[in-house]
Amino acid sequence: MQIVREYGSFSSYMWNYVNYKPIINRFRHPRNVPLRTPKAETISKDLLKKGFRFVGPVIVYSFMQAAGMTIDHLVDCIRHKDCVNLAERPWRHV
Repeated sequence: MQIVREYGSFSSYMWNYVNYKPIINRFRHPRNVPLRTPKAETISKDLLKKGFRFVGPVIVYSFMQAAGMTIDHLVDCIRHKDCVNLAERPWRHV
């Protein structure tokens, strides 16, 4: 697979787009949480060029949320602070 040859893993490929650091958002209302972002659109276009299918920007952004690449818990959510603390901890990407 081309991504593994170039980046070592799919994880490295994806995390490279956010400089290996989660994007921390501080949304107050659910209506403020986007369905897609310019970064997700960029990743989607690149994945499509690499031959992936069903990887539109909404799917990519959903993946980014699930993988912890973006923290979209609302600021009054009981998980927001814990997720931000985890995201701000230094870690070494392997």
